[in-house]
Amino acid sequence: MLLAAKLQEEEREQFSVDEQVRFLVEIITERKRFAAQRAEQIRNKPPTKAQLRNKMITYLKNMGSFTYNQLKNKSLEEIQKLYEREPKWINDFVPMDSKVVNDSGKKDDSSKKQAESTKKRPRAQHDEESVKKHKLEDDTKKEELRAC
Repeated sequence: MLLAAKLQEEEREQFSVDEQVRFLVEIITERKRFAAQRAEQIRNKPPTKAQLRNKMITYLKNMGSFTYNQLKNKSLEEIQKLYEREPKWINDFVPMDSKVVNDSGKKDDSSKKQAESTKKRPRAQHDEESVKKHKLEDDTKKEELRAC
C-alpha cells in the first residue's frame, strides 16, 4: 500500500495542475458513462416470472372480473391464459346503444326492435292532471272536516 501511494504521488508531481484537472474530468466522465450504461442494462432487463405474474394479476383484477382470491392459487400458465383471453373479451364488447352492423352491411333489425321495446314510454299528461285533482279533493275534504 505504501509503495502504491508513493507511485501515485510521483505521477501527480510529473503532471501540471491543468493536466491533473483534465485527467480528473476524464475519469469522472468515464464513471458517469459506465453508470449510465449499467442503469440502462438494469432498465432493459426483462421482468422475472414473479413480476410478470403480479402484473397479469393486477390487470385481471382491474380490467377483468376476477378477484385476488380467485387468482392467487393459479399457476403462471393458467394466469397467462386468462390474461390473453381477457383483452379479446374486452375488445369484443359492444355497448347496448351502438348500432350493430351485419356482414352484409345491413342494420340488425331484431336488435333495434329489442332496444326500442326496452325504452320507457313517455308519461301521459292526463296522469298529472288527475293527481292534482286528487289533491284538491283531499284538501276540500279536510276543510269540510275542520268546519264540522
